[in-house]
Amino acid sequence: MTRIALGVVVFVGAAALSSARDDQPRTLDGTYAVKSAEKDGEAMPAEELKKIVEVVIKDDVFTMKKEGSDDHKAKLKLDATKKPAEVDVTPQDGPEKDKTLPGIYKVEKDELTFVVAREGDRPKDFDAKGKGIMKIVLQKKGADK
Repeated sequence: MTRIALGVVVFVGAAALSSARDDQPRTLDGTYAVKSAEKDGEAMPAEELKKIVEVVIKDDVFTMKKEGSDDHKAKLKLDATKKPAEVDVTPQDGPEKDKTLPGIYKVEKDELTFVVAREGDRPKDFDAKGKGIMKIVLQKKGADK
């Protein structure tokens, strides 16, 4: 289950966008709850999701805080000018440490979705089907929605 948690880290991170499209926010900074996560087309078990206390995105760093374990971090490079918006995720720990993983993301109201490929090409859509594809949906917390 630790590999699944580390996989979730691969999805997120990040921050101030240097050039954003009109339909994308200038920043992803905030505190989020994990709404759902998938790996290789299969949903992460509910009991594992409950162990993730929160996800904090600040500047270009995503931090996943998990009950009973160390925080997991990833750096992100965003390009909101592409359609869909692109993300390059670089985990700072775990089996994929320092490996750049290509992905896409979208923001809809207070929900943030990342789809990342652990292997191969950047995903083209948000259905997250296929081996090596991970998806996470985050719900922004608090008054800063």
